[in-house]
Amino acid sequence: MSRQEATRALLRAAATGDLGAARTAIAAKADLEARDDRRRTPLVVATKARQTKVAVLLLEAGADPDAKDDLQDSAFLYAGAEGYNEILRATLRHGANVKSTNRFGGTALIPASEHGHTETVRILINAGVPVDHVNDLNWTAMLEAIVLGNGSADHVDVVRQLIGAGADTSIRDGDGRTPRALAAARGYDQIVALIDDRDEIRERGQRLIKAARTGDLARVERLLDQHASIAARDSSGATALVAAAYGNHLDIAERLLTAGADPNAKDETVQSAYLIATSEVGDDPRLLRLTLKHGADVRSLDSWKGTGLIRAADRGFHRVIKVLLDTDIDIDHVNRIGYTALHEAVILGDGGPSHQRTVAALVAAGVDQSVKDPKGDTALDVARARGYTEIIDLLS
Repeated sequence: MSRQEATRALLRAAATGDLGAARTAIAAKADLEARDDRRRTPLVVATKARQTKVAVLLLEAGADPDAKDDLQDSAFLYAGAEGYNEILRATLRHGANVKSTNRFGGTALIPASEHGHTETVRILINAGVPVDHVNDLNWTAMLEAIVLGNGSADHVDVVRQLIGAGADTSIRDGDGRTPRALAAARGYDQIVALIDDRDEIRERGQRLIKAARTGDLARVERLLDQHASIAARDSSGATALVAAAYGNHLDIAERLLTAGADPNAKDETVQSAYLIATSEVGDDPRLLRLTLKHGADVRSLDSWKGTGLIRAADRGFHRVIKVLLDTDIDIDHVNRIGYTALHEAVILGDGGPSHQRTVAALVAAGVDQSVKDPKGDTALDVARARGYTEIIDLLS
């Protein structure tokens, strides 16, 4: 099969959801960014046809989640607007631009709010989509939820989430009308009440963060029952889940994750519950397992552009390492300073039993021992220079 034939086959497979044909076409080097007569890439075709498995396959093969068709729809924007949450999460895992806008100049959060897609709104808020973005029609997500929504329970929940995430209820539409005035004119009394109660809603979110930080499960439960926002952030950008993770409060972390908290949401120091679990709570993999169970992205990077595996290797957390090695994490990823997990285990380790077990686990997993650090040294070179006899034996 020629590349041109493979590309045509891939576009067909994307439309019909033929996973086998899609795999065959990708293996034959089909062009993942080819366009049909409507400027749609195979990924956009699969997304608009809601062919979830093919869309995820294409993303894993390297398709661009932000490539737009002639309607200015990308896989990310369309999945967000339509509530195709599995595809949406996959686009986010593969680097979708959360500030991307559609043909109306709006973010994915705006049509998701209009349609009352409560879980989608939660995903997008947690991903960092700006809650106060104004589109070309002079509408924010909140305004659109009110103007184009129907006041349903789902739209009430959307407004509650937006307020909890800090949305500005004073932003007016093109005619100068506030969200409250628009809701009142339509008889949406519950939304009016939420807007009137906005300060308490935001404070409830802050109390949730404090309760999570101190390990007060009973208070967390009460606040969640009162619809406290799990997307709320404190002055450091920490969510309640991040706060719970730092304290290794497993019962609270599990409760928040079950309620929909995002294990990948990061604070201002680029720490997420998942990344914290790999390095900040000792060699205890229980929190890590919880975050992985609830969708933690092992491709997530810290402020040093390092993976959770690198962080755990640095500290010699061999039990955490073993859990991470059971995922599809990149064992040879190189961080910003030029170190792999193996380098960090040797260079930043002490050569003792924990780091020996870490090196042994990495070697057993097939780590590339030939990778050199910025000084031109392999991990074995460093181990020899430091006299780490046991590690030398593992690497020789």
